[in-house]
Amino acid sequence: RLIEKSGLTKLWQERKISNFDYLMMLNTIAGRTYNDLSQYPVMPWVVRDYESKKLDLGNPDTFRDLSKPIGAQDPERLETHFLQRYREWDTEMMQMPPFMYGTHYSSAGYVLFYMIRMEPFTTEGIRLQSGHFDNPNRMFNSIPAAWNGCQTGFADVKELIPEWYCLPEMFINGNGYDMGTRDDGEKLADVELPPWARTPEEFVRLSRLALESDYVSDNLHSWIDLIFGDKQKGPKAEKAFNVFCHYTYENAIDIDAIEDEAQKQSVLVQIEEFGQCPSQIFHKPHPQRHPKEEEDVDISVFNNITSIKMYARKASVSSGRVACMAIRNDVVISVGSDCGIGLHKWRSATSDFIPPFSFDVEKKSRKRSIRFGIEPSMLDDLDSRMFAVSVDGKYIFSCGHWDNSFKISQAETGKIVQSIVCHKDIVTCLALSRNGKILVTGSKDTTVAVWSVDVLKGELASSDPIHILFGHDDEVSCVAVDVDMDIVVSSSKDGTCIISELRYGSYVRSVYPPEEHVAVQWVGISSMGTIITYSAANLSLQSYSINARLYRMIDAKVRLTAFLFSEDGKFLLAGGRRGSGGVVLVYACHSLQLVFKSETPFPIRSIALSEKEHHLLAGMDDGSVCVFALNESVMRKLTLLKLQLLGF
Repeated sequence: RLIEKSGLTKLWQERKISNFDYLMMLNTIAGRTYNDLSQYPVMPWVVRDYESKKLDLGNPDTFRDLSKPIGAQDPERLETHFLQRYREWDTEMMQMPPFMYGTHYSSAGYVLFYMIRMEPFTTEGIRLQSGHFDNPNRMFNSIPAAWNGCQTGFADVKELIPEWYCLPEMFINGNGYDMGTRDDGEKLADVELPPWARTPEEFVRLSRLALESDYVSDNLHSWIDLIFGDKQKGPKAEKAFNVFCHYTYENAIDIDAIEDEAQKQSVLVQIEEFGQCPSQIFHKPHPQRHPKEEEDVDISVFNNITSIKMYARKASVSSGRVACMAIRNDVVISVGSDCGIGLHKWRSATSDFIPPFSFDVEKKSRKRSIRFGIEPSMLDDLDSRMFAVSVDGKYIFSCGHWDNSFKISQAETGKIVQSIVCHKDIVTCLALSRNGKILVTGSKDTTVAVWSVDVLKGELASSDPIHILFGHDDEVSCVAVDVDMDIVVSSSKDGTCIISELRYGSYVRSVYPPEEHVAVQWVGISSMGTIITYSAANLSLQSYSINARLYRMIDAKVRLTAFLFSEDGKFLLAGGRRGSGGVVLVYACHSLQLVFKSETPFPIRSIALSEKEHHLLAGMDDGSVCVFALNESVMRKLTLLKLQLLGF
């Protein structure tokens, strides 16, 4: 069995994959696909409170009952309509088995209902309605009304689609369609949001938090039983009030055995248009997710962000600016503006030690450098855009070389092990994916190249690029890549910012900054899919959706030169110059709200995070490093809490 061999359930139980990712994988295994509207992936409603001004994810009353299908959420509706019909069903007269719900929780029509504001769903929806939009009174116009309809309507038991939890654009009439006017005089435009969400982006973010909440994690197995498991059909389904028309179940009817052609076509239309159940992939109760490990007290700087303290300043990790820095396997790897490589011993000590880390700077007698071949004009602007460190910490990728190459050097010796030339001018920037398997390079020749990387092979990077991406008219200034999102983002000096598809190397769309022709110095993609850019000309930070919709633009008020996302994609770390000194800033990615700020003696050039994000390291212009962690009192409290949970 595929699901058993995959080990996905165990990974989910151990909280190594998210609820969203697990449900998407189950949908795929059960035969659901984006390529077929009648078998589109199905997701659960999890929130039932669409009236409060604030969404309380700690209150169980905020959530729907995941052990019951949507049709059974309202006991009165269930008893007076669905169950009454089920009990009074005359199988002989109706010539089919009884069912509780005449409609389904997932169908092509429901997908088009939710996605009607976005192509190609708009065109498909118009085609379904014989060349025009549906009656405005029946169209999706309000999230609270959609939920209420699922609780009160006798023909409405639909669940949700994945986009509900990841695509705010589905709630916006971005194409300006004239969808008509409702009987109450309201002209259909954007979807009405609940009071607890001011924007579609905030609604999606909070809905995703709800999907990943403790309540849903503790109860999601019950919903999986209804949709993919042992309560999908049979006596357990009847007991769980989860019985649909028999046509909707896999292998419930032999189409080839129907001799009457008209009847056969009728059955096919019923299956195609009115919904299908996924393949049943579990035949016994789905296990519950394991509770969070109580002894795992999180001392991440991001979970205790108001308690961060600058502990120490370690001098002379570099004889010049600390242009690049990373922590790999208890080693701090630094690259200075003189292209010297430093390997410094690092240990995230327990909270019994003050300071809560050990950082031993390497002696200057160990000299190693990758300076050979760096274009002199690039030396003054060396920064983290020009370097990347492999996941295992053994290799450093560098660009800016006069021979138009990018090079791969051993971190231990500085020896160049691979030099690759593809671009027709100097390589100005590069970026390595989080999993370390994809490298992207940008050049003065206006092109972007995508390379595969395998540190286990003799040739670390492929000798030929996977793709060469075009579209820029000026020197490429920065690049970013995200394998999970399947995108590459690149920007050039003329302010052009382009999103390309990673897998096929095709152009997707352009990002249009609020101010035209303002060069972008840095671009990044968070693990949550937020694209953030920084422009030094006006000191502005901009955040965009993966579909290039501008979320927010702020004035950073300082010249930023170093950037890094938190692992969960919720925070952006930035460092830069403030007067003659420096500053470390932490922003919430979804809003670009400043949540932490600390001044440093010298301007910041690079930023690194330790394992489990317990420490933040900032490399400065004078070659020294500042280390940030939680303050002593918080560390002491968390240590005592951990000991208590362990039974001491």
